[in-house]
Amino acid sequence: MFYLYNEYIFRPLINLLFFVYDKIAFSDAGFAIIFFTIIVRILIFPLFFKNMRYQLVMQKLQPEVVRIQKDHKDDKETQVRAMIDIYAKHKINPFSGFVFIIVQVTLLIALYQISMTAFDPKISSVYNYSFIHTTLPLGHTFLGFIDVGAPSLLIAILATIFQFIHSKFFMPQAATGEAAQMMKMMTFMFPLLTLIILIKLPAVVGLYWVASTLFSMGEYVMTKRLMKNDVSSN
Repeated sequence: MFYLYNEYIFRPLINLLFFVYDKIAFSDAGFAIIFFTIIVRILIFPLFFKNMRYQLVMQKLQPEVVRIQKDHKDDKETQVRAMIDIYAKHKINPFSGFVFIIVQVTLLIALYQISMTAFDPKISSVYNYSFIHTTLPLGHTFLGFIDVGAPSLLIAILATIFQFIHSKFFMPQAATGEAAQMMKMMTFMFPLLTLIILIKLPAVVGLYWVASTLFSMGEYVMTKRLMKNDVSSN
């Protein structure tokens, strides 16, 4: 299992980072992480799109799902068949959400390990593909003065600010009562946790956090626009 993870996820991704660092980011460690994060998020966008489509369609179908559960509460077999018919009619896979979560968690672990490994002064050339001509170890400065291999209060604060904007951006506007209070509390809790976590970790992790947070907001806006007609047609 470790061999498969190392050869088919970790090594391809870390070599992508080597390539970005050498050819796109002009040997700037910070820009390499930012561009690398954007490229990876673009690559998994089809999975994100399918997951968002599933969520929006299920929201639209929720009244019908509730009706089926009520009408066939004593006949589970008929209830399951009716649900399968709904999924088939609207071309949705009920397991797509689980697949997306597995892929997302696996990539998150890999990206964290890559961020910690790629800029380690003791990194071994064993990770490097022969056709990726990057001199190791990589440089570890961002904008010429931020050491991405060491904790950075500046990067941690930036990540916290963008996490707060991200939390406000995704906060449901229709929430009321206790739900609204809970969402308001989470809006401040997530940024606080972000600061506590990143203030102790190398700045490279914070840069990944910033790039991923900003990309996710743009990704969400684009996905909503792309799915506007798609969902309404279902």
